[in-house]
Amino acid sequence: MLAGTYVIDILTGTFQIDKFSNMLGLFVVLVVIVFLLWMWFGTGYTIVDGQIIIRSGPFKTTIVIHEIKHIKKVRRNLSFVH
Repeated sequence: MLAGTYVIDILTGTFQIDKFSNMLGLFVVLVVIVFLLWMWFGTGYTIVDGQIIIRSGPFKTTIVIHEIKHIKKVRRNLSFVH
């Protein structure tokens, strides 16, 4: 995987930019890494005025507690995937 190669080269100090496509690829990889870290560490839940506010990275949603019909326990990180 090319993205993994970029990251390894950056960490070891052997990365050399010789073409625009390498810079573009590096930019895309860094944006994806930052986005995933933002999603992972920026996820939280707050209960305010009878609502659950869910934040995950740039996404935010609100659920009214009294409208919840059932709760299902799941054991996976991506609980929204069925």
